[in-house]
Amino acid sequence: MGNMSDKSLEEFVKELPPDIQAEVKDFAEFLIERRKRKTKIPLRQDWAGALRDFRDKYTSLELQQKASGWRDCHQSKLKEKFIREDADWSLHGDE
Repeated sequence: MGNMSDKSLEEFVKELPPDIQAEVKDFAEFLIERRKRKTKIPLRQDWAGALRDFRDKYTSLELQQKASGWRDCHQSKLKEKFIREDADWSLHGDE
């Protein structure tokens, strides 16, 4: 038998029983989808000027702090969503 590192991924998978091959396929699909989600989205600037009505009520520093809080809250929600999706995938992977 040759060196295991000389085998292709396809050769390794072919040696597995069909149920495990299905798990490998599911996991590969999951990795592809996760990578697509991680693709960076270009920074949008369409919000520019949206807070102009608040310029007399807040300083620019106060607005910056509020916006930072909104962004952090949004990122936390996205992280929680990803963790839930990842946990859901793990639960379904055992079926």
